[in-house]
Amino acid sequence: PTGSTASRLFGIIAARRGEAAARTSAGGGGWSVLAHEAAHARKPPNRFDLDIFTCSQEALPLGSPSASPAARHPVPGVEGAFVLSDVLSGSECQAVRQLSEAIGYRPDVPLSSALDERAQNVVLMASQRQHDTLFARVRDLLPQELCGERLIGLNRRWRLYRYEQGNLYRKHLDGAWPASGTRGGAGGREEYVYDAQGNCRSRFTFIVYLNDDFEGGETTFYVPRQSTEGMLEARPVRPIVGCASVFPHGDTGVPLLHEGSSVGKGQKYLLRTDVLYASAAASEEAREAARLRGLARQLGGLGGKDLTDAKSEPVGREPEARKPGQTRRVIKRGLKGKERDGEVAPSFGAKEGQKPGSKRVNKRNKGKQPRAAPSGDMGSAKKSAHRRDAKAASKLKVIGRLQTGKRKAAGAA
Repeated sequence: PTGSTASRLFGIIAARRGEAAARTSAGGGGWSVLAHEAAHARKPPNRFDLDIFTCSQEALPLGSPSASPAARHPVPGVEGAFVLSDVLSGSECQAVRQLSEAIGYRPDVPLSSALDERAQNVVLMASQRQHDTLFARVRDLLPQELCGERLIGLNRRWRLYRYEQGNLYRKHLDGAWPASGTRGGAGGREEYVYDAQGNCRSRFTFIVYLNDDFEGGETTFYVPRQSTEGMLEARPVRPIVGCASVFPHGDTGVPLLHEGSSVGKGQKYLLRTDVLYASAAASEEAREAARLRGLARQLGGLGGKDLTDAKSEPVGREPEARKPGQTRRVIKRGLKGKERDGEVAPSFGAKEGQKPGSKRVNKRNKGKQPRAAPSGDMGSAKKSAHRRDAKAASKLKVIGRLQTGKRKAAGAA
């Protein structure tokens, strides 16, 4: 079969294996399906459906930290990016890999990509305890405040990826994520919530490397070359088991173009999540805002129509205080020659039977008889009249400004 056909067959087989794994999720593995996302409903839309899993503490124990505490190291030549060493121990990385293989990987291919370009993944909703264990190790190494927001944790939506030989994640920019969570549902079951807090958005990508026994597969940043304008240079970060690459995304700092470079030999495993920051908005207001955003997404093409009260008034600035005796200046726009409340707004170059539109025109026309409109074919005569009116209006503005200046000078004298 051709390469394209083989890729499609590979995707179908992998998807079937994932479905089989999901059907056996009630077994003794300590994990289960928490939620399901259809391919078209994923963000961005994907070629494959997605199951989100959860697991017990026994299935993924995080309690054997590395002998040395985590430390922070800058990435040379890449502004805003850094590496955290000793985030997970070797045994913890192995436990994550084994759990993900037991659940079963599925292809993760956005509609914008070819079938064989991306990795396969497992999405795991970490428990609060699992999250707290990991976050406690790195909390003091992360910016505590950013863009007026405070650090609150990591996203509990952990995306586990497996890259086979030849797989890569092409150049891209990462986007921000909300804080996903869970809530109590019907029958005592937990329910997945995409945006659980409303006032939280991610500011950094957080990638933990779960192995390093492969060739290639670097996280490669592309930054402007200092010596040559308009050229980019590659700055690769070599994966080391248990270490994490952290770099800004979304609207935080300078966007960092990067890729998951092709795996030359072996398999590459990683854990991707996000560093979360909370705004100062009250939690209830933020949750309501999140609910409205979700409703707007459901309405889709309506674009939020009919969501607002027709009687509500926009909130604007307080009117500026005026000095005693100062008159309020009213600027009217867009009324020239147009009807307003059944009346016709006056304009320059008033015709017979109409009131001229300004004091300047009145002064100019004082003592003059209005000119009768020519009969018959207007043609060029009408165009000439329009041009004369335009020139006259322009001259009147200049004359008016000069006269105003003379009056002010006389008053000062």
